[in-house]
Amino acid sequence: MRCLIATVVVLGIGCGGPPRDARSPVDLRFSPAVQSPALDELEQLVHGEVNRARRTHGLPPLGWDDALATVARDYAVKLRRADQLTHTLRRSTLSGRYERGGYVCRVATGTPGRFLTGGENLALIPQVPVVRQVQGGRSEPARTRSDVEIARASVEGWLNSPPHRANLLHRHWGKQGIGIVIDRDHRLWIVQNFC
Repeated sequence: MRCLIATVVVLGIGCGGPPRDARSPVDLRFSPAVQSPALDELEQLVHGEVNRARRTHGLPPLGWDDALATVARDYAVKLRRADQLTHTLRRSTLSGRYERGGYVCRVATGTPGRFLTGGENLALIPQVPVVRQVQGGRSEPARTRSDVEIARASVEGWLNSPPHRANLLHRHWGKQGIGIVIDRDHRLWIVQNFC
């Protein structure tokens, strides 16, 4: 199984006023012919797998945040269109994406004057893990992963990478949003945002 993953955490220093309310979520996904109608359910499965991992490590579960999910879905669409897995697509930053989405995150770290302003994990997972050769040299899927397998593969990939694991198991996070889109090559672009 080949999965690509990336992570980032943003630390803010200083003080400021209270955070603004997050913008209402907007469905930013588009539907090419291979777009799954059940992506919302898959996002919830990943959310559940994340919380299962957190409970296993003695951490409280993360709440679901629709506004964070909207930010995550928007970025997943952009990553898919660019066919790149990066936290800085076209010089876009995590803080800038939160700001454009109308989302303000300020999570206390326990150190006076220091707070987290967001975190992000990325994954690119093939929906079809095995391809077989058929008549005429053509290839076709041998099988398609189930939604549960996809959710587990994304979380296992993050847990097997030290920076992603640290982000997923960060004790200060209280909520998350997951955004998932699928491309014509049956790859799932997964963005996990934290606050």
